[in-house]
Amino acid sequence: MNELVPVVCPFCGVGCGMYLQLLDDGLVATLPSRSDPISDGRLCVRGWRAGDLLVNSQRLTSPQIGGEPTSWTEALQQASQLLAGMAGSRVGMLAAGHLTNEEGFALSYFGREVLGTAHLDNFGRMVDGPALWGLEHSQGQAYRRPGLNTLPDYDVLVCLNSNLRELNDEAGAWVHKARAAGSRLVVIDAVDDGLGQDAQLYVQHKPGAQAAVLQELSRQLAHRTEPLLSPDVAELGPAELTDQLREAADLIAAADRVAVVFSTRAVPTPELAVVASEIARQISEAADQQAEVFAIAGTANSVGLIHMGLLPDQSGSDSEGLGLGEMLAPEQEGLDGLIVIGEDLSGWIGEEALEALKDKLDALIVIDSLSTPCTRLADVALPLAGFGERECSYTQLSGEVCWSGAAVSPPGESRPLPAILAEFASSLDSPSGAAQTEAIWQQISAQISGYEQIQLAALRSEGRVALGPTAPLPQSGEVDLDYQPPSRDEAGVGSYTLISRPDKNWWILDGRVPAIPVLYREARDRQTRYALMNPADMEEAQIRPGRSASIETAQGSEELMIHEHPGVPTGYIVLPAHQLALIGRLMGPGQYDRESSGVLRAPVAAELKKG
Repeated sequence: MNELVPVVCPFCGVGCGMYLQLLDDGLVATLPSRSDPISDGRLCVRGWRAGDLLVNSQRLTSPQIGGEPTSWTEALQQASQLLAGMAGSRVGMLAAGHLTNEEGFALSYFGREVLGTAHLDNFGRMVDGPALWGLEHSQGQAYRRPGLNTLPDYDVLVCLNSNLRELNDEAGAWVHKARAAGSRLVVIDAVDDGLGQDAQLYVQHKPGAQAAVLQELSRQLAHRTEPLLSPDVAELGPAELTDQLREAADLIAAADRVAVVFSTRAVPTPELAVVASEIARQISEAADQQAEVFAIAGTANSVGLIHMGLLPDQSGSDSEGLGLGEMLAPEQEGLDGLIVIGEDLSGWIGEEALEALKDKLDALIVIDSLSTPCTRLADVALPLAGFGERECSYTQLSGEVCWSGAAVSPPGESRPLPAILAEFASSLDSPSGAAQTEAIWQQISAQISGYEQIQLAALRSEGRVALGPTAPLPQSGEVDLDYQPPSRDEAGVGSYTLISRPDKNWWILDGRVPAIPVLYREARDRQTRYALMNPADMEEAQIRPGRSASIETAQGSEELMIHEHPGVPTGYIVLPAHQLALIGRLMGPGQYDRESSGVLRAPVAAELKKG
């Protein structure tokens, strides 16, 4: 039997431990690790089929120029020529959130020291960044999440996502275990995706009002015998909201230990994380009470990539770096070249917007392990060694660095990212960064706060090592917690209120996942445009489930399928948030915050018409 190689699953923020095994027929099997403290012998279907990524027809196995195969020498020469005439201030770099610490460190060096650009960012920061920024803004230090396996030890769980299990199956499972062990569950959410039905108390509020509702809960905890203060609670939810918040305060006051749980995917701006952290601190200041915030990450290594410097420079000077949202904005005019690593941009902005972006750029260079619309459109595409093909590490929200081994060699002409960047730097007549794992870790240990005491040999042998104290995220902004109810008079359109919401189909944005055969059909089906409504609203509008209808807003009009969802409040239409291009057309681009990478899309008024 071939060797079992321990790896970390890169598909989401859970970070399940598992093994890869190269079989005699060349295929790669996946086996769960029963000793792993995160997954405890469990895997989702993506983890079970992860080996299919290493042997499939969608791999990019040779360099390309204009979509045609070429040699590494010619591809790097072409890429260098495209970038040679550009000032660093005109070049941006965007990286996937599943890249490793070693890749992130190499990218940070290449961007700043070779290209001289301040425009660096990673997609994991758009998912996890607002919550991390908010927690560190409130706590004044790096955030460390307690182990999910400690949730059953808490008397009361205050969960801010009724769809927690859809967004992170491991966290949802531990919440259910805590519930079975006797923990009291309070769910505070605008839409009930199921967890509210299992709670002692489900507190429903208006979309966008969650941070304000938590502020009111904080006031109740501080002044339980006094009426709630401004803003007017009537603006935040139904008539029973006041009584529900008082009941929630009573449950919390009677508990010895309280856990505040939320998914970072459902935190579009820092406000919610700030208030959640303040409530936990407020509870812990009471005698004989303890409270902790359990933030559940959405991507594999957003924490580590931030530590490695893959975020825009924010020095306050004229050379401030652009963030991800700014680099991809339709009105963006600040870049001539863009380098994309490990991500298919069409999944985030749509193929039409990608083509429009390409037309505005003088150079689009893509480094990826798969053939995607983005690599096919690129001026130069370079094949990347991916998951299970190089030794690497990930940093988790718990404050541990986890090691992942290499089970197979990269296919074709694929190469590890540090090696690609070192050769790329040489072709630009610039000093090459470290390309070997040992050399990279020497530099990480010497330069990155919190990693000074981590020895590569110990990381390889033990599999996970605790971080030391790390520097908090750079931040200078203030957090505005004021709630403004959605306007219903935009352009005379307003029978319903349209909102977006993260759902279980977020993973289809990951360009690697459709390469897994068992999930390809589901990924294709989930690309169908659809919205969710309360069955009563659908009956009144005479729309049958699964039939098409037209949604019109001040931004535009789109025809899509309508599915019923009893947890959606009447008067609202929900757009699942993986449909980013559709959301942009109906709700606008949103308000982007560079520091936290948050994107605020306020609810908008909408009209519904039968298709």
